[in-house]
Amino acid sequence: MADVPLVNNPMTAVADTIIGGTVTGGVAAPTRLKNNFSAAVAPAVTDDSGDGYAIGSRWIDTTADKEYVALDVTVGAAVWTETTGTGAGGSVATDAIWDAAGDLAVGSGANTAARLAIGAAGGALSRVNGAVAWNSGTAFPTAATGDRYWRTDLGLECYYDGTRWLTVQEYTLSNSAASLAADGIFYIALSNTYAMWFTSWDVASYVGGAATWVVTLQTMDTESDVAATLDSVSTAAQNAAEWYATTRALGVLVDATGAHAANEVTALRVWYDEQGGTATFLGGVNIRYRLVIT
Repeated sequence: MADVPLVNNPMTAVADTIIGGTVTGGVAAPTRLKNNFSAAVAPAVTDDSGDGYAIGSRWIDTTADKEYVALDVTVGAAVWTETTGTGAGGSVATDAIWDAAGDLAVGSGANTAARLAIGAAGGALSRVNGAVAWNSGTAFPTAATGDRYWRTDLGLECYYDGTRWLTVQEYTLSNSAASLAADGIFYIALSNTYAMWFTSWDVASYVGGAATWVVTLQTMDTESDVAATLDSVSTAAQNAAEWYATTRALGVLVDATGAHAANEVTALRVWYDEQGGTATFLGGVNIRYRLVIT
C-alpha cells in the first residue's frame, strides 16, 4: 500500500506530535498535539487549551529535569501531573541498600525509606511500637500495648499488656477434691523461675446435701505459714446434689522467684471449707496464668 500523503500539515513546532486524524479520498488530515520540550519552569494552570494544549500533551521542565503530562486542559484550570521517574537507576541487585541477604527497604516517613536488616530466626515482620520491625531477639524492644515478640533465647512468644511482657500461651494449674466430708487444704507448688500473672480460675462444685462450702484460693508463704486470699467462691446459692461450674477473673501478679525464706510466696493453697450444715463436697479448681518475662 502506498504511503498516504500528509496535506495541510498542522505541525508547527519540532515538539509537536501527530496523534491521529482522518483520511478522506486517500489524503490524511492529522491532528496536532502540542508539547513543550524546552520549558524552563513547570506548567501552570494557565497552560491550557487556549494555548493549544490538549489532554496527553507533554511538558519538560529543563531547569528542574522534570516531565509532566496534561490530564485536564480547561482554560484557567489545567491539570498537569508529574511523570518523572524517581528511581536512581541501576540494578536492584547491586543497590547499596542491600547489605545482606534478607534486607528490606521499609518506609520511614513521607517519601523516605530505610534499610531493615533481616531479623533473628523464628521472628516475623510485625508492628512494634508503631513501626515495622522484626519481632524476634534476645531482649525486648520498647513496645506499645498489644505488641508481640518472639524471645529466641527462651523459645517463647510474648505480648506486651501495657505494663509487662506476658507469654501468649496460657498455662493451667489444677487441683481436685473427691468426697470431702470435712475441710480440706491442698498446696500447689509454684515456679521459682518466672513470676506469674494469674488471669482467671474455675471452680467445679457438688454438694451432696444441705450444706454451704466455700472454696478459697490463696498464696502461701510456707516458711512463715502466712496465707493471702486471692478469691473465694461460695456454694450458698447452689442447689444440693447438682454440679456447678463457676469462672472468675483474677488479674493478680504472683512472684515466687525469691529465696525460700520468710515473706516469700512459694505455693498456692486451695482451701475447701465447710461453713454450714453437713454434706459431702466434690469438685476441684483450674487456675490459669501466663509467665511474666523480663
